[in-house]
Amino acid sequence: RSSRLLLHQRIHTEERPFRCPDCGKGFKRNSTLLLNWCLHSKKSPYKCPECGKSFV
Repeated sequence: RSSRLLLHQRIHTEERPFRCPDCGKGFKRNSTLLLNWCLHSKKSPYKCPECGKSFV
């Protein structure tokens, strides 16, 4: 529960404690930072078995 409260409070404070070392952009959630990292590194962890298209 307390983690949800912390995430909610970041809406009001604009706190972005998770910073990308590549571009310097800040994120409220670590999961969003990881998605950003995948874009920088060109890694796509999810791939469609039907057509081969990759997704972050």
